[in-house]
Amino acid sequence: MTDTLGRILLVDDTESGHSELGGWLRTAGYRVVEAATGAEALSLADSDVDAVVLDVNLPDISGFEVCRILKESPKTAAIPVLHLTATAVEVADRTRGLTSGADGYLVEPVEPEELIATVAGLLRYSAARRKAERLARQLGALTSTTLSVNRADTLGGLLAAAADGAAEIFGTEVTIVAAIEAVQAAYVRVAADGLPAEPEVISPEVVDAIAQTLTAALGSAGAVIDTGVVHRDELRLAAVPQILPGAPGSDLLVSTLQARSGSIVGAVLVATVGSRSDGRAAAVEPAGYLDRDGDPLLLRQLGQSVAVALENLRLFHEEHRIALTLQKSLLPERLPTVPGLEFAARYNASSEHASVGGDFFDAFVLPDDSVCVAIGDVQGHSLQAATTMAELRYSLRAYAMEGQTPAGILSRLNDLLVRGHPEKTATAVVLRIDPDRKTVTFANAGHLPPLLVSEGAATFLETSGLLLGLPGPPPPTASFALPDDALIVLATDGLIERRRESLDVGLERLADAVLTSGTDLEVLCDRLLAGLARTTVDDDIALLALARRP
Repeated sequence: MTDTLGRILLVDDTESGHSELGGWLRTAGYRVVEAATGAEALSLADSDVDAVVLDVNLPDISGFEVCRILKESPKTAAIPVLHLTATAVEVADRTRGLTSGADGYLVEPVEPEELIATVAGLLRYSAARRKAERLARQLGALTSTTLSVNRADTLGGLLAAAADGAAEIFGTEVTIVAAIEAVQAAYVRVAADGLPAEPEVISPEVVDAIAQTLTAALGSAGAVIDTGVVHRDELRLAAVPQILPGAPGSDLLVSTLQARSGSIVGAVLVATVGSRSDGRAAAVEPAGYLDRDGDPLLLRQLGQSVAVALENLRLFHEEHRIALTLQKSLLPERLPTVPGLEFAARYNASSEHASVGGDFFDAFVLPDDSVCVAIGDVQGHSLQAATTMAELRYSLRAYAMEGQTPAGILSRLNDLLVRGHPEKTATAVVLRIDPDRKTVTFANAGHLPPLLVSEGAATFLETSGLLLGLPGPPPPTASFALPDDALIVLATDGLIERRRESLDVGLERLADAVLTSGTDLEVLCDRLLAGLARTTVDDDIALLALARRP
C-alpha cells in the first residue's frame, strides 16, 4: 500500500500484537515499522517516523523509559507516542505514562476504530505543532536575514547574506543571483552542507537569461514579485549549470527580484524534494521539503526584502559615483610642470560614504616663480563639506597669489571658517618652495606633518597650530632646506589612521612604506594606496608627493 498517511512505529514484544495491531494500521493506510524491544524502538525512531504505538511492557526496558528518552531527544521530541497496554491499567499507570511524555494512553482490549481515530488525532495535533514551530523558526531566520541584507554595502555581501539566510529558513540548497544594472552581477550558492559560500562574479547577461526563463515559467511579466515552483530543467543555462541548486529533474521554489523600474534583476532559487499540502505529518522534515501553503509566502517576503536592499544598494552606488565625479571636479585637473620639481597625486574616495568628502590637495606656481603646495581635510562627508572644501581651496589660491606667507594663508582661512562656517573645522598644511627650489617655508594647522625623505632618512616636520575653525593665534612658521634628492609626502589621515591605534604608529608605518617604495613618484603613490589604504579606517584619502629633480 502506498505511504499516504504516515509511518507508524509499532513496538510490541508479541507476535499477535504485531499481527493484529499492524494489520489494523496498514488497512487504514499507514505504513508500519515494527520493533520488539525498547532498544530496537529507539534506533528506529531516528528514521522518518510519524508516530509511535508503544507497549508498556517490553523485555529490556519499559515503554515508560523508552517514551522518556524519545521526548528528551531534540530529534524525536515531536514524535507523538501512544501507550498501548493490557496490564498497566491502573490510574497510577496512566498517570506515569502521560507524565513520562506520552501523548495518549489506551488500555486493551481496544477496538480498531478507536486505535485508528486516536492515532489520527495525535498526528493532527503533532502536525500543527511542528508546523507552528517550523514557522516560528523560519520567521526568526527571516527577520535576521532581512537585517543582514540591508546592512550589506556590496553586491557580493548582500547576496551572501541572502543565500545563507534562505538556506537557514528552508533547510536546503539555495542559490541567489542578481545584477545591479548592467555593471555588476554575481551569484552565491549555498550547498547541502550549509557551509557559507563565496560570491562568484558572472555576466549580467546570465542574470537576464534566468530572469527571462523564470518569467516565462511563472506565466507573468508584470507582477510585483513573482514566486512559484519551476521545474529545474526549464532553466537551460549550459554555460553556468553550477548556478542552479538541486538535482536534475527536480523542482525549484523561486522568487524573482524586481527593481523599481519593473525589470527583473535577479532571483532566489530554493531546491525542493516534495511537498506537504495534504496535512500529512512528519516527525523529521527532510531537507528541502516544501510546504506549499507557507513556504512560497516566506520566500516572497524574503524576495521583497532582497529586492529593496538591491535597489538601495544600486542607489548608493549611483550616489557614490555622482559624489566621486563632483569631488574630482573640485580638485585640480592637473599638477603644474615646474623645472626642478616633480609632482604626483592621488585621490581615493571612501567606499563607505555616498556623499562627497572634504579632502583636497593643490599645487600651483606663484607670480614670483615660487611654488605653493597644500593639502587639507574639511570635517565630514556631505555636500556642505565639499562646498566648504572648494571655498577653502580657491581662497587659499587667492591668498597665496596676494603674497601671503603660509602662516598668513592659514590665518585667513581660519577667519573664513570662524565667520562663515562656525559649525565646521578643517586641517591644512601649506608649503612655499622658493624660486631657487632650495628652501621651503611651511605652516601647519592641525594636519598630519609633512614627511621629508633625504639621503635614505625619513623625517616628519613637526610644527603645528590649531585646527582651522577655532579662534586662536596663527600657526607657527618653519623653514627647512630642500636637498637635491629630497622627497616630500603630504597625506590626509585616511591613509594611515586605523581604529584603536595611535597616530604615531600610523606615521611610522607611512615612513617605512615611503622608504621602501623607490623614487618614482607615480609608483610611490600607487604603492602607498595599495599597501596602506586597504587596511585603514574607511575614509577619503588625498595624497600628494613632490621631489626635487635638479
